[in-house]
Formats: sequence, structure tokens, C-alpha cells
Amino acid sequence: MRPAPRSRAQRKADTLALLRTEVDCWVASADEMGNAHLVPLSHYWDGTALVLATPHSSPTVLQLTAEERELAPEIETITRKLAPQLLQQPGVGPLAAAQLVLS
Repeated sequence: MRPAPRSRAQRKADTLALLRTEVDCWVASADEMGNAHLVPLSHYWDGTALVLATPHSSPTVLQLTAEERELAPEIETITRKLAPQLLQQPGVGPLAAAQLVLS
């Protein structure tokens, strides 16, 4: 018999506890052919922001970089529609503006 699913509050509490106590996590990605890659990432959690780190040559970084290049024009178009004022700020490009809109 399976245990009852955890509540949303319990899942959040469990996640925050792991962020405070662990230094590594596993992240899954897939390449354009659908081949999965499961990679360990180091992380730092300051209570409000999560920073993830992995080697620059990892399959996950290579795939995410390729996806970003492919999606950059669409991200810029959407960002210009949603938050054109952000793009007028010095040093704020489409990706940074999109991150601000999402957060």
C-alpha cells in the first residue's frame, strides 16, 4: 500500500530543508534526440535565490546553451511585448529581462 501523497505545504517544507542542508542536487535534461542526461549540480541557497553550478562542458550546459540560442529571438520578442522598459535599462538584455519578468 502506498503512503498518502504529501501536502503542498509538506513538499515545500521538505524542499526548503534539503536546500538548507544539502550542497548537491540532480537535474535531468535531454538532447534534441531525446537522450536523457542526469547530472549532479552543486547549489547554494541563501533563503531567497538558488544558484546552480556545473562544469561548462557538461551535456546539460551544452543542451541548455543550444536551446537558449534557438529560443533567443522568441524570448526577445515576448520580452519586448511584456516589459519594454526593462530593455531600456543599461546592461539589461532580453534574457535578463525575461528572468526578471518570470520572477
